[in-house]
Amino acid sequence: MPTLPMAIWEIIYRPGEGPTDSETVRAAYACGEERLPGWTILKDGQHQIVKMVRGDAVAAISRRDA
Repeated sequence: MPTLPMAIWEIIYRPGEGPTDSETVRAAYACGEERLPGWTILKDGQHQIVKMVRGDAVAAISRRDA
C-alpha cells in the first residue's frame, strides 16, 4: 500500500492554551474522529497519529507545502 506524502503543518494556539504560541508538525493529513470529538488529529502517511490537539486550544491549523 503506498504511503501518503508528508507536509509541514503549522498549529497556532489560542493565547495561553498551548505549550507555545505555535508549532510545526510533519504529517500527511489532519482529521477528526467520531470517537474523539473536539480533537484534531494529524496523521502520517501510514495513518498513524503524529499529534493530537484539542479544538478549543487551537486558533488555526494550516498545511504548508513540504
